[in-house]
Amino acid sequence: RTSRVEMVAALTDAVRSLMHSFKARNQGKFPETMIVYRDGVSESQYDQVLENELPSIRNAFELEGLYADSIKLAIIICTKRHKARVVFEDDTGTYINPCPGLVVDNSIVSNDLIEFYLNSHAAIQGTCKPAKYTLIHDEIGFKVAELQLMTYWTCYLYACLLYTSPSPRDAHE
Repeated sequence: RTSRVEMVAALTDAVRSLMHSFKARNQGKFPETMIVYRDGVSESQYDQVLENELPSIRNAFELEGLYADSIKLAIIICTKRHKARVVFEDDTGTYINPCPGLVVDNSIVSNDLIEFYLNSHAAIQGTCKPAKYTLIHDEIGFKVAELQLMTYWTCYLYACLLYTSPSPRDAHE
């Protein structure tokens, strides 16, 4: 049954396409680093990602004539289907949702993996449900705080970019 298969199909072709887009916009140069955020993967499938998808990504590099270590790679799993909820109890005993940007990286996370919960949005109704991020492969050498901040910027601040004026470079394209 293919309906249950969640591993990305045709990943090599997708990565090559992204690399070509990057190269076209960056003076004919390939990226030096690639960060893959992956969703739809349960903890029991982390090894499958490393065994199946990581080689597909590496294959894309090789098909472009690059050595396996030419591009440093990090793979981060984002999990939304979990039972963790994060709230703050004020002095009156009222539970309040935390503000966007709150990171929980101790107590409820794995001792064996680099992972954290990030509340990247304000809850309109109900209780905030932070996403859990797990770093399963890192050739870049991320510091945990760097990974958390980059993830926050990627998740939350993109909306701010939608309202900024185009850069001078964009005006010439």
